[in-house]
Amino acid sequence: MPVISAHCFANHRGGVGKTTLAYQVSSAYAAAHPGRKVLVIDTTDSGDLSEMLMGGIYEKRGREMLRSLIPVANVTQMFLRALVASTSTSLSDVLKAEEYEDGVLTSVVQKMPLAKGAVESSPLEKAKVMKRIDLEEFGIPLKQVNSRMPSNMFLCPSGLDIEHSISFSATQRQDIIAVLLDSFQNAEGEWKVFIDTDTELYGENGAYANIGFGIADFICLPLHADMSDWYGAKVLINDMQLLHDMDVSHAQVHLVLWNGLNVQFKQSCGVTVGGISKCTFIPTKAEQDIIQTLDNLVYQEAQIMPNLFLHYNGAKTTAEEFSAKCSTCMRNFGVVGVASKDIGVPIACIKPGIFHGVHMDYNLSIDTIKHCRENLEEIVKAIDQVDEKNNPRKICRQHLEFLKARRMERKLGIKLKLKHKSPLTTVKKRRRHSASSASKDTTSVMYKTYALRNRYSLRERSKQMKAKLFIDNFESSSISTA
Repeated sequence: MPVISAHCFANHRGGVGKTTLAYQVSSAYAAAHPGRKVLVIDTTDSGDLSEMLMGGIYEKRGREMLRSLIPVANVTQMFLRALVASTSTSLSDVLKAEEYEDGVLTSVVQKMPLAKGAVESSPLEKAKVMKRIDLEEFGIPLKQVNSRMPSNMFLCPSGLDIEHSISFSATQRQDIIAVLLDSFQNAEGEWKVFIDTDTELYGENGAYANIGFGIADFICLPLHADMSDWYGAKVLINDMQLLHDMDVSHAQVHLVLWNGLNVQFKQSCGVTVGGISKCTFIPTKAEQDIIQTLDNLVYQEAQIMPNLFLHYNGAKTTAEEFSAKCSTCMRNFGVVGVASKDIGVPIACIKPGIFHGVHMDYNLSIDTIKHCRENLEEIVKAIDQVDEKNNPRKICRQHLEFLKARRMERKLGIKLKLKHKSPLTTVKKRRRHSASSASKDTTSVMYKTYALRNRYSLRERSKQMKAKLFIDNFESSSISTA
């Protein structure tokens, strides 16, 4: 069964609660759906989300656990594996052309870790299986790392501050996105994906955020109820529209989360969406006025970019209907939220009692935990509604088909260029030249990919791959390390 959908938490501004909400919402979703596997992909530079999920800040449990498990699986390895998998079609052709006769590429493939379902004796079969990746191969079971997490949660942690990040080119990003979307379509079991991204889409580590947007179906946009945050969000919305225009992303804005609000009354605000309360509390009057103004500004952006917002259905959608579905209020989690990040236990799993943190002890009551959980359950219900009523996989398939078509166009363009350069050469020579150049390009990518994998993998794998197999081709590789 394919991945149900992928939600990405994004904002150009830091400190708006993007990582915190990704941590709490993904955990609440996993607790509410024990029969589904939940994969959290951390593409950020700092790895704060990974640290929270792996044990929290207390005694640096999360950070130490992250450092010890980075060699096992991380987002850089996932992207590199997807990049190599994207070459598997031409890789198979090259292997056929070489007929397994002591070819360099054949020897490289033979030394690669065996993919699930591959036939060990055949490098060609191994190349075929590599067209997709196994989600569990790069997902660390969080229950085995942090016993207080739901048993159905998996984490692909960030390794950017420990490993060297890679500035993937635009075409490489497209190939990685295509392989990951294809893997989502053919995943075994029922999966839900949550993604945390950095504040920048461009720059040194912007490629990771670009890939995060590319594989996401929906965007959750956390904001504080003030105009300065809105100006930053407006820039992000314009950048997202640009990604849509470039066919890099198919993600739509699902929820605008007004985060960190103060509670005036602990009761429903009276606004319902499909029979579900819009929020379980009433914010202060000043915040209500600001949110109403900001909701109107979001509605105006939806009118300008209608395809970017999920709940905008043209002129028939009024501002009130749009904001009722798109806008959601998030309370300030207060001491419960601070304790949750400190001790590494999400609100969905935390229990009343006294907990020891880094600098203080936390005394959490039943009522404070209950109110925070109710707020998170609203988001989970909204996610369930959009997964049931919409068909995110249909849009994902369309995006995947487009990426495959674009890749085919690039291949045809390369062949036409070669043909134009040597119009008088025989067909036999052209085929030989095409095969050798494909072999060179493919092996250069694989050399560097598995040189990096060798550098940061487990000791047993390092012993097998520590020869100078890949080092000489670093300069000619199409991937550049930051």
